[in-house]
Amino acid sequence: MLRTSVIVLAVTLWSCKANATDTIGLGTLPCSRYSQKLEPEYGAQYLEWIMGWLSGFNAARLATGRSPINLDKMKLDAMLEFVQRYCGTHPNETVARASLELVGQIANH
Repeated sequence: MLRTSVIVLAVTLWSCKANATDTIGLGTLPCSRYSQKLEPEYGAQYLEWIMGWLSGFNAARLATGRSPINLDKMKLDAMLEFVQRYCGTHPNETVARASLELVGQIANH
């Protein structure tokens, strides 16, 4: 009985780790929802999430000895326009994926 309980516990813990997510909050929503929620009360929330994600991206780069991307290379309005355009053409992708694509745009800007 104890052996079975240990095996069940181990499998449960392993499956939780395998299903761990790397993104939480608004970034997990599909782009189709982002495109629908651009009213002022939602737009500010998405803006805050995207800016936090970009800051976290840079923090992760610094923590691993890489240089951060220069977020000043692109104006905030242009960043949001990019995310809106990306989401409009990729409705099944997540806002986090759009943010990752934004990183590439900023780096090449």
